[in-house]
Amino acid sequence: RRDDLKVVVKDMSEYDKLQGSDKSQAELFAKKVLSALDIEEGIEISLRYILPQHVGLGSTTSMGMCIGAGINSLFGCSKSNTEIAEIICRGGTSGIGVFGFETGGFIVDGGHDFEKKDREFVPSDASRIRPPPVITRCDLPSDWFFVCAIPPVSRMYAKRELDFFRGKCPVNEEETNIVSRLVLLKLIPSAIERNISMFGEAITQMGGIGFKKYEVERLCNELPRVHDLLEFISKNSKGSGVSSFGPLVFGIAKGYMQASALKERIINEVGRLGMEIGAERVFISNADNEGAKIFKKY
Repeated sequence: RRDDLKVVVKDMSEYDKLQGSDKSQAELFAKKVLSALDIEEGIEISLRYILPQHVGLGSTTSMGMCIGAGINSLFGCSKSNTEIAEIICRGGTSGIGVFGFETGGFIVDGGHDFEKKDREFVPSDASRIRPPPVITRCDLPSDWFFVCAIPPVSRMYAKRELDFFRGKCPVNEEETNIVSRLVLLKLIPSAIERNISMFGEAITQMGGIGFKKYEVERLCNELPRVHDLLEFISKNSKGSGVSSFGPLVFGIAKGYMQASALKERIINEVGRLGMEIGAERVFISNADNEGAKIFKKY
């Protein structure tokens, strides 16, 4: 605690220093939370590690929830994570980032009721409604790995993202029904039954349907080699996909040895395609099945 608000960035890559938005975004989140909780004191926020923003990692929601939950805990307030998300204006489109912060794991939310007058097709930072309900949540196996790569494609956010939503939504009912069937009858059962092949097939198929199809097309139209990379990943893994608007693409592998081998293949393929992706932009991750933790220092 302190008399004023201070944000300190401890570690940021040269690439992301160019964006210049992390510190101001953190300050904005903190001001919203302090105001909503009627806290007149200041705080110091130390951002020790910065994830790239607007690439499909959910970093903005993650940072906002960390700041909100931290302030909530520090001052002994009793706001839920859903209430914090409303305060910082996150989760109004997809609730995955908010609930991933809370519980981790594989999550499916139920979307929003668009018969209500306050509903519109906009990204989370332009929405002012609470996150949708969670309809499924389960752990993913620790030996399921996601090999990720971030191609050099422009980031989608702010007005550009808002215009994209308004231009592509609503998705036609037929495609919405296909996606719903895939999620209900293939994706959810495969996660629960730990069937990685079926899980990967469902993820790959979803990349060609509905709003996700438009997100993938946006990447491939801007940089056609992304299409070639996705095809390569799909042929050499259990499944492939694009996270949110991208540009992050990923392949699914079982076991760390297979994941490491896939990572090397992707690095070689990226080079063959002539993409300028640094080694740090190809990485391996698996599921966090626990969510965020708050550690108190006295």
